[in-house]
Amino acid sequence: MPLDNHAWMLMPPTAMLSVLTFTAYFAYRIYCLVTAQETIQPANALALAWFFLAIEFLIFGVYLYELQKPTLS
Repeated sequence: MPLDNHAWMLMPPTAMLSVLTFTAYFAYRIYCLVTAQETIQPANALALAWFFLAIEFLIFGVYLYELQKPTLS
């Protein structure tokens, strides 16, 4: 089972990379929304997009919370 041990060694970097890429995606999404908000005249035109961003933020918070929970070994 040496291949199994090597696969498990990749888990911490993969988990950290997952968090970093999701954070980068989230930051880029906020940047795009702010840029679009500045160019579109009606202030409430992107209200639903901001709502979905808030929902995504909550999901990201739950994801980070679950990632920090101790595991049973």
